[in-house]
Amino acid sequence: MAQVLTNADNPPPVPLDAEHAAVLKTLQAQSGPAFDRAYILGQITGHQELLQIQQGYLDNTNRSTDTQHIAVLARMSIQQHLVMLQEIQQMLG
Repeated sequence: MAQVLTNADNPPPVPLDAEHAAVLKTLQAQSGPAFDRAYILGQITGHQELLQIQQGYLDNTNRSTDTQHIAVLARMSIQQHLVMLQEIQQMLG
């Protein structure tokens, strides 16, 4: 998505904000199954946040057709990832 939105082959990563830096620090302190569960939970939370952002963007009708189409594709991808993450979470227990 970043490549499409920035029109750059390798867009630089966005710096972490304080909330996401804290999540990373928590993950770095985990190992084994505890890491797996914490990682998947963090991914689910992040994807849920992204889904809300995309829906908010789509609810704003003052957008170009192209950006609306990109947002629809992004929403679909995020929803698919959430399903996969939730399945992994169930497998981890």
